[in-house]
Amino acid sequence: MVETAMISGVVRCTGAACSSLVSVNETLELGGSLDCTNDKCALSVRSGGDMTATGTISCSGNGEIRTSGKISVLGTIRCISALCPLELEGGQIEVGKFGNVQGGDVIMKSEKIAVQGSISTTGQGHTEQAGSGKGSRPLSSWTTSYDEWRVAGSGAGHGGDGADGCYQYSSSYGSKPSGGDSYGSSSEPRTFGSGGGRGCYYSTSCSSSSQIGVGGSGGGRIYMNASSIEIDSDATISADGAPGSMRSATSSTGYGAGGSGSGGSILLAACNVSGDGTVSARGGSSRDGP
Repeated sequence: MVETAMISGVVRCTGAACSSLVSVNETLELGGSLDCTNDKCALSVRSGGDMTATGTISCSGNGEIRTSGKISVLGTIRCISALCPLELEGGQIEVGKFGNVQGGDVIMKSEKIAVQGSISTTGQGHTEQAGSGKGSRPLSSWTTSYDEWRVAGSGAGHGGDGADGCYQYSSSYGSKPSGGDSYGSSSEPRTFGSGGGRGCYYSTSCSSSSQIGVGGSGGGRIYMNASSIEIDSDATISADGAPGSMRSATSSTGYGAGGSGSGGSILLAACNVSGDGTVSARGGSSRDGP
């Protein structure tokens, strides 16, 4: 272990079973790039003093950053995979105005947490048609070839039921998919958002990439535990669901659009929470349908 360290270039882990450990006794300054995104690459950063990140720290597996001092996020710390856990623990955590923390399951523990920038798990929960409140795709009853004709997938549920799929061509064909079920706890919100249902344009092509709208992913989870949490007026803490995509052949219309993912969960556990920034865990927006 070294007393102090500075990374100003690029450090990349590329092996098939790659994991990275950066450990210093005192101060760690990261102004370059620390990249561990191959497969499910795990990343651990530990400091016996303060850590300042003005560059980019990326991982695709478990990510953890632990210090005895202050963690200052002035650049980007991210875990790019769905449901990806990213934990920050230190004496104090500050996400600066241009700082950005992203992951699927973000956990922050400290005596004091101050947010001026962005903390987001938006679209990093369950993927299309996955999760307890997953949306549905139109299913054929084989009574007509039009059961899946230009029908949007349904929206995912979480705190409430998701929206039903809606027809973009004719409501006389088939049956529209029902929205996903509600689930989770309003007093202890710690569940991932679910994925929206797949939309179909033609009954025979609901597996063709040009004829489907992919359901949006749900929002992830955010848990912040501190004596005090300050959220600046320009700060955002979000676990929103992602909108479903429109099929590639008709990007200007909602025919056969995927249903949107449901919002995830945000739990702020603190003696004092102050500030007037934005905190949201909303479902994805509509694509001319749910």
